[in-house]
Amino acid sequence: MTVIPFDTSAQPVVIAETKPERVVVPVPAADAPAIVRSLADFEIAGDYAAALKATLRDVADLSESDREKLVAWLEARKDSTAFPTLFMLARTHQDAGRGEDAAKWYMAGSLMGLIDAARFSDGSASNAVREVEAQFSDIRQRLRQDSTPRVQAATFSLEIEEQLASRQAPLWIAARAQSAVAGDPTPLLAPADWEAKGKNYHDMFRGFVERAGKMSVVELVWDF
Repeated sequence: MTVIPFDTSAQPVVIAETKPERVVVPVPAADAPAIVRSLADFEIAGDYAAALKATLRDVADLSESDREKLVAWLEARKDSTAFPTLFMLARTHQDAGRGEDAAKWYMAGSLMGLIDAARFSDGSASNAVREVEAQFSDIRQRLRQDSTPRVQAATFSLEIEEQLASRQAPLWIAARAQSAVAGDPTPLLAPADWEAKGKNYHDMFRGFVERAGKMSVVELVWDF
């Protein structure tokens, strides 16, 4: 059984940089599966915990057709600030038996999550990323043990992060940052104060690619 330690009773958090009034959620198609319609509602509400729970709980029961519609909808929402879309894509591919795709989206979610958490003045923001990563123990083990999917996933992650480099700070991470929840009007650091840390994460992922043939398990500086 999957245990998901998210508090769905928390009120949505709004941070200035995300400009929530500019977020437009496309109306799902008439033939969209129920999970897509639910996720659209959760995105509007900024309820990342409920969105993630629904994905982890329901995606395994989807038909192949509905699963592909979910993948298409999530890929169109890669830059959503409301919930961890990349991790949700990882779970959807995983339940479809597409291990390589699942590992790529998982690692992309981790890279972007780590960088985005560094944007917050409160160090507790990274808890959001760690809690979601904990739902993927089998993918984490495979990446830890096998350099081939690790290199593929790291390369993909860097490409996705570059594509979405202009993204806004995510509400789903703000919702776990104690300062944002407490109403801190400026929970975000100035770019000069977090970009160096973001570069360190980039360098770490590039290392997975460049040193794949030489890197042993004990040399990995990230616990996947």
